[in-house]
This record gives sequence, structure tokens and C-alpha cells, in this order.
Amino acid sequence: MDNITYKPDSEVTEIITDVKPKSIALTIIMSIFLGPYCAMLYLAKPIRFIVYLSLILIIALTNPLSIFELEDNIELAQIALTWLVIILGTVDAWFIFKKLPPNTIMPLYSRWYVIFPTVILAVIALYVSRVFVVEPFTISSATMLPNYEKGQYIFIRKDKTARKSLFGQPLEDETDDNNSTLVNRGDVVLYLPNHNPKIAFIGRVVGLPNDEITFDDTGFSINNCKNTQCLEIDITREILSNYYKMPKYNNFPQVNTAQLIEETIELSSYKILHMDQLGRKSCGSKNCGIVKVPHDSVFILGDNRDNSKDSRFTGSVSLENILGVAL
Repeated sequence: MDNITYKPDSEVTEIITDVKPKSIALTIIMSIFLGPYCAMLYLAKPIRFIVYLSLILIIALTNPLSIFELEDNIELAQIALTWLVIILGTVDAWFIFKKLPPNTIMPLYSRWYVIFPTVILAVIALYVSRVFVVEPFTISSATMLPNYEKGQYIFIRKDKTARKSLFGQPLEDETDDNNSTLVNRGDVVLYLPNHNPKIAFIGRVVGLPNDEITFDDTGFSINNCKNTQCLEIDITREILSNYYKMPKYNNFPQVNTAQLIEETIELSSYKILHMDQLGRKSCGSKNCGIVKVPHDSVFILGDNRDNSKDSRFTGSVSLENILGVAL
């Protein structure tokens, strides 16, 4: 008969206990600074990991509080909601940790030395993608109504832009001599305006380099001039409604309704607003007439035409200041 050696129960318990999460402090730190989903991985709770990750993504990308009329407090409310989820997740993680039996065997993915490198790699991948591929952007004004609400999140494509940015801030002062920005009429773009190059604006490209844009009391027309020849760019407008209800956060509280108009320029069709009750001219603060777009710039308008500080006020936008095109 073979000899079998039995180990004392205390030794077995010691070996098994070695794989249980050892630190409540590390659990809380993970939850607060990395997110409750990381703490749930550490505690081997994959379902809770998915729940908390989904909650954070929903808050970050869809801004569920935008359904309420919070006006200028929408971003603050979003931050508060995010922290509420983090606090609840931290409390949840604390209770889960306390309830773990002392001999719980934890899976490999829950070890801290697996989680931290994974998070670091994910942050690097996120940084690279936001700089060179795609980045979410929060619309902070009503300039693009009715197509984009204030506080709405959109994704900006950045692989064809000359200047790279992160969180709407430029990462470099000079761009490559071979400007690679490719935009078309009708594109919605994120850009740095001439009057304030540190804050990203959003608007729609209506004029390309060398265009001549003629404004009058009702709208604008485009002649795409090259050398001595001009090609007329056809722009059509159709009134869809005279009673579009304006949101309360609009800068003109005395105006409750606006005309909803469908504008078509080349192959792009989109809706714009015109508040004719204000008696404003379509050319903004400048005298109506012809605007020549420089060879290295584009002309940008907001869809909320009477409530947009765009190229009519700040001038054409250099191509190198285009940060991305909305998807």
C-alpha cells in the first residue's frame, strides 16, 4: 500500500486563503479612481462588472439627464450622476468584500496584477483612439438646433484632420505642411474659431476654399470660383413648419417658435431654424454682400441660424483648425 501524507487543515486553509482579495482599501481605491466595474472584477463579480460599466457608458455617451430642462446645469448634473454611481458602486463593493468567505478561491482575472496592467493598456488605447481615430464631444450650446440638442454627445471622426486634439484641446501648435483635412459642404465639424482658438466650436461647412458666398436678407448663394470661372452651387430651402417650439435654454427667451426649414446644398440635406420674428439678416453682424473664402479655409454656419456665432461673425475657419467631422 502506498503511503499517503495528510496535511493539517490549518495549512490547507492558509494556501486557499492566499488567493482571496486581501485589501478592502484596494477595493475602495479601485472603485473610486478606476470605477466600480474594476472593483467588481477584483471581487470576481462579472455580472456586476457589466452592470456598472454599462451605467457609466450610458451616462457618458447618452447623457440621460438631457431629457430634463436643466439649461446650463446639464453638465454639472451629469457629473453628479456619475459620482452617484461611483459612490453606490463603492458601497456595494464594500458589502460584497465583507460577505466573501475566508476560503474563497478567486479567478485569475480578479487578481490586482492582472487588472492594473489591463486598465493601463485600455487607457493607452483610449488615448490613441481619441487623438487619431474618433472622440466623443459634448455640444455645449444651442447653435446646432434642431439637429443636435444642447448637452448631446456626438462622435467626431479625426483620421482625416490636420490638427490632432484631445478633449477638444489642440495637442500641437503647428500642423504638417501637407494639409490632410478633407471636408465637404454639409459636413458638421468640430473646429477652433479664429476669435477663440482654445475652445472647440461645432458648425456646418457651407463654403469651401475659393468659394464666393453672397448673402441677402433671406439666405445665401454660392459661386465656386476657380481662376476666372464661377460654378453656381444650387441651394434649395423648403419650409417644413412655422411653429417649431424652441427649447427654454435658447438664448432668445422671448421667441417661443421658429421656422423649421429643410436646406439642401449639393448632396447634403439637413434642417435649419430661422426665427423671423427677430427681423435679423441672414448675414449676421456684417453687411449683406459677397464673402470670399480664402484658399486654405472653409465657411461655417450653425443650423440655428439666428442663434449661432459662426463664420458670419468670426470669419472663415482655417483648414488646419478643423479638429474632426461628426459621424
